[in-house]
Amino acid sequence: MADTFAITSTTALIGGEPFDVLVRLLDFMQVRRKPSGWYDVSATLPRDVGGSMVLALDVIAAEIRTDPELRTPEALRADAFVELVQRISEEARRVHTA
Repeated sequence: MADTFAITSTTALIGGEPFDVLVRLLDFMQVRRKPSGWYDVSATLPRDVGGSMVLALDVIAAEIRTDPELRTPEALRADAFVELVQRISEEARRVHTA
């Protein structure tokens, strides 16, 4: 990740999981834009990061689910992933500027 910066430790939880573990997700993410305009996101995660990410995704998916009929489980999981990355980024900015 080209735009990394030092992050001070925090006790914040995101989706019930420690920020200090989840922020490492950003180090492993690879984002590639496809010719169609869609993005491919991939990562090979260490066990602790992957486990925390799955648990946080479940919590966030439950928080953002409004009507189960409106989104497929896959679409809801994608929505939760975007929300997770946004929350991690917001907390990282908060900690970095504190």
